[in-house]
Amino acid sequence: MLLRLDNIFATRFLGESYDCVNLNAKIILCKVSMDRRCGCLDCTKLCAVTLGVCEYCLRHFILTCYRILEESPEIGRRDQKNDGSADAQKESLLEIIDQATSVSLSTCDLTNQERGQLLDILLWASDLLRDGRKQTA
Repeated sequence: MLLRLDNIFATRFLGESYDCVNLNAKIILCKVSMDRRCGCLDCTKLCAVTLGVCEYCLRHFILTCYRILEESPEIGRRDQKNDGSADAQKESLLEIIDQATSVSLSTCDLTNQERGQLLDILLWASDLLRDGRKQTA
């Protein structure tokens, strides 16, 4: 069963509720979680961060950020075409920066690898935003 709520789709699959989120023109299936667990399928870890309407454990947040960042280099080309999706992509990058900063400052038990990945995400997203602004100027 599929229900549409504005730009968010809710569906029932195998007795569980999921949100289908359109993030950067891709549909992502996220569990609707009342117990604040990671929204990725088959993940039982607690939610560490929310990105968009999905809640992620730290591992899945990092993986999702890297996937979004890998798809983002076209931001400048979209701006030149006056495509409205460039603004949504910029907002997505800003949210990634905000959430990665928040997780970095609020989580005490990060490994050195997780710290490095969060810093890499911050720097990469900042570079993409800066490059996008340069191309539109």
